[in-house]
Amino acid sequence: MKELTAGERRALIAQGLKERLIRFEGVGSEKVVHYLHQNRRFPFTPEEEVRVEMYLRLVINMKYPPLRIVFEYDVKMGSSYRYVDIAILADDVSRKVFMVVECKRADASKKVFQEAVKQAQSYDRQLVAKYIWVSSGKRNAYFHSTTSRSGERNYFDIDSVPPYSRSGWNSIKEKAFLVRHGFKKFYLRYVRPQLKSDWLLKVALITGLLLVTAFMLSWVHAKVITPAILQHTRWIQHGKWHFGHLYPIVPIIMSFTVSSVFYKQLFPQDTKYQSVKNTKRKRKRRHKESIFLRYRFFFVSLLIALPSLILSELIFDYESYCQSCCTTSRHCWWSLRHYQYLDESWKLKLYFVPTLAGIPLQAVFFLVLSSIFEAFRRLNQ
Repeated sequence: MKELTAGERRALIAQGLKERLIRFEGVGSEKVVHYLHQNRRFPFTPEEEVRVEMYLRLVINMKYPPLRIVFEYDVKMGSSYRYVDIAILADDVSRKVFMVVECKRADASKKVFQEAVKQAQSYDRQLVAKYIWVSSGKRNAYFHSTTSRSGERNYFDIDSVPPYSRSGWNSIKEKAFLVRHGFKKFYLRYVRPQLKSDWLLKVALITGLLLVTAFMLSWVHAKVITPAILQHTRWIQHGKWHFGHLYPIVPIIMSFTVSSVFYKQLFPQDTKYQSVKNTKRKRKRRHKESIFLRYRFFFVSLLIALPSLILSELIFDYESYCQSCCTTSRHCWWSLRHYQYLDESWKLKLYFVPTLAGIPLQAVFFLVLSSIFEAFRRLNQ
């Protein structure tokens, strides 16, 4: 949730006054703010100014009912009581707290702000709320709190607190909010730093390797494999197969080649296995892995080949690309007539050109997958 500008803050206070949520009384050092729905008055200090802003944002922007918002909510800490700046109740009947909001003055230092975060979390251990929002107007910290099986409270950073939901706090809307912010937080913390590190150079390097590999494989396919199939079988001549059925050999082998060259970057977690000398320990570890993890190189290589396979099917499976050599309505590019139409020295074009359409996406897809694997490696450290 972004910091409000001075103009936005004035507009928010003006709307709060118009909707009779707050009222200012007195002037100068005797100025107080009156929260009309709660019938509470507090001196208009710098910290109270932040609390006014938080209250109006909760009610006006996030649609929380004013009657569920309590100021100076008492929390028993040992033999004494402490007070939460703003507590949002879960319903209109019980005193169960849904959210804890702590406010600090706008010029609070980073150290003071972190102390406020710890203070809010200490309150939450007594109140067992679902969300915590600590704000100084300029700085904001948001947490989703849960209880572990051992009874400890865990706090997970989120980008903002959820808006009010009329259908209840356990609604699908709130769960979707948590899932969305969980994925966003995972991406910002683990994936994006990987993509920022010389990604353009990596894309260029992988694209170059894919191009060279595709050219060599297309040449071998057109000069060796295809003639052998035409010579020893009659599948293509009889129309049971076309060259589109032979094409996947190129992108699949190409993907396996690139995955082999960049294996350490794609699977950084595997480097720890290479340092384990005890073969029994390695077998025991592999036995516990799922099928996907055990054969991850195979599965990931097939995933990298998908863009080229899909685009070749979408782009080169219709007659508009080679009307000069055949009259069939489909599979014209892959037809025997088209193959015979091509010059002998350029028959590799039959496989190389469709591969070109998918190479840029394959390079980006490779980097995304390697970033995800690196993110999981950091997450499991």
